[in-house]
Amino acid sequence: MNNFEGDPEEFARTFCEDMKIEEPEVGPAIAIAIREQLYEIAKQGVASVRESRTNKKGRRGMEHLSASKVGSPALDLGKLFDPDGSIQRGKSECDAFEPIVSHLSNEEVDALEAREERLPR
Repeated sequence: MNNFEGDPEEFARTFCEDMKIEEPEVGPAIAIAIREQLYEIAKQGVASVRESRTNKKGRRGMEHLSASKVGSPALDLGKLFDPDGSIQRGKSECDAFEPIVSHLSNEEVDALEAREERLPR
């Protein structure tokens, strides 16, 4: 988010080239989606600053609508990942999000497969 060197169009173009996507409408659609998400995140940041200033001054009765209540179709990423509006994880949280690999014996694999077959679908 803090990279002001690139732009969504450049990212979309590079992404489509890397993924070998040749449809001409995919790149612009990706760029538009990125711009919408960045706009929503920026609006949330402004709204949270206004709200915190209002709360600090002790004013009551003034309501600020969050970006998700305005009626925008863009995904509210900030609220989805973190209640404070940040979509970036801290370094202390990184270990909690790494993959976990378990080594199972043949008996454990058979028991796990039998248990999965018994589960209703």
